[in-house]
Amino acid sequence: MEYYDTSKDPRVLFVESVLGYVLNTLKVKKIQHVRHDNIIRILSDMLEIAKKIKWSYVSPQDIEKQGLLDNLEIELDNFKNIVWPVLDKQSDQIRKLIRFFVKTIHTFRDRFVGQKLDIENVVATSFVRVISVDKHPYAKNLYLVWVSDGEETYEIVTNDPTLRRGDVVPLAFLPPKEFMGITSEGMFIGGQNGIRRVDECFIGKQPELDEDEKNNLKAAVISAISTLKK
Repeated sequence: MEYYDTSKDPRVLFVESVLGYVLNTLKVKKIQHVRHDNIIRILSDMLEIAKKIKWSYVSPQDIEKQGLLDNLEIELDNFKNIVWPVLDKQSDQIRKLIRFFVKTIHTFRDRFVGQKLDIENVVATSFVRVISVDKHPYAKNLYLVWVSDGEETYEIVTNDPTLRRGDVVPLAFLPPKEFMGITSEGMFIGGQNGIRRVDECFIGKQPELDEDEKNNLKAAVISAISTLKK
């Protein structure tokens, strides 16, 4: 087997941090209408799998051959089978946390095995289409933007005043964060010239970022991991 330092791979560290954060959060803030012990057991098992990946010291391809990624996805399906039917009955904060968690784990295999190590592959990213833009009801310089990746819609809080309905822009799915009473599900990825627009054919696809965009994303990811570990 090929040696690889999985203990320092930021994609693995991010997944581990997300799992630990979600587990600790849901120990306190229970998901309504499901058996609490089942949820905690599944998340605990997933965290153990993530730790095995972290301390495996073999290449992503060898980890895939060992079945650890299959096991992680099986547990994710078990989680979704329990939670998805009652997702709309949860608080906005818990619902968005669960959506972020599922998105992160669901895309992990492709980002870890199918792509080279780069900051743009540490978190899930996608081109999204802007559905609507409104002023934040409680903050003068913030905006509420609904976007779609072609499958689901997401609510984003941003301070960028240039976004317009129909724009197709790059988005990073980050841990939900509250801004003046509204929980944002991600961050638009901008560079030196602001947030770039692309054609509609790119909706749902992972963006290839330039160096400015990567630097901005890196700062956001470092901040997110720090928040998850608190």
